[in-house]
Amino acid sequence: MKKDEFLAELRANLKKKHVPKISIDDALAYYDEAIRDRMEDGMSEEKAVAAMGSIDDAVQSALESMPVFLRATQRIRSDSVLMSITIVLLVIGAIVWIPLTFALALTALSIYFVIWALVISLCFAVACGLFCGVMSIPALVVGFLHDMFLSGALSAGVFLLIGGISILVIPIVARIMHSLVQGARDYAKWIAHFFAQAPAEKNDVSMGRTNTTPWSEGHSKRLLSLFGGIFIAIGLVLILIAYVGSGCNPARLPELPALQISSCSLYVSPHTIAFM
Repeated sequence: MKKDEFLAELRANLKKKHVPKISIDDALAYYDEAIRDRMEDGMSEEKAVAAMGSIDDAVQSALESMPVFLRATQRIRSDSVLMSITIVLLVIGAIVWIPLTFALALTALSIYFVIWALVISLCFAVACGLFCGVMSIPALVVGFLHDMFLSGALSAGVFLLIGGISILVIPIVARIMHSLVQGARDYAKWIAHFFAQAPAEKNDVSMGRTNTTPWSEGHSKRLLSLFGGIFIAIGLVLILIAYVGSGCNPARLPELPALQISSCSLYVSPHTIAFM
């Protein structure tokens, strides 16, 4: 049998099974490529077609590769009695399956949005920690300008400590975020596979790529560890200076005044970070 004859017969049999056009096109493209590959390896056209098996085997393989939803639809459409029963049940049970379908869809969407909410929350938490590190500078400036160096040192030390810790946890947070994003993608693919056939994924090994950690990634981690450690060390020194200078009683230090920025008042006390 020639390739064109095989594909034409396969198309006709799939149409008889009420297979959707997109699934028919996918099956024909798959077998066309498979036959071409064998012919490029030196097989004759007849032998390449024979290697595909019988038409019935090809039809069964195409049906099994269809998404779950399309496969169920195809089975119902191919059986007139089953289709009639299904229509009757859908009409009678509409009061149950319509709300249930909406509930399942909303649940699936909720899980997906929760994953992304966790990603955004982690980003926001790290950003707030880094912002605290930046606030150490105005804390020192305000303390110096108002002759409240110890209060400024205490505030700056606390802010630097928080900022340094935030810098140190960036690689950990990045890894967690990567896992969450990958989990969200896998979850979306799992939901989609019920309704559509997923495209074939390329293998990194076959494309000559390996999952090695680039030098730049390790270098970035070392730099983050260095800067985080420096921030924490400076912060601890400033806190120690304020602690000793206050007679081991930092609670009696006066609170720094608000830093006026346009119409906003920015409080740089370690107890409060707020815009008013």
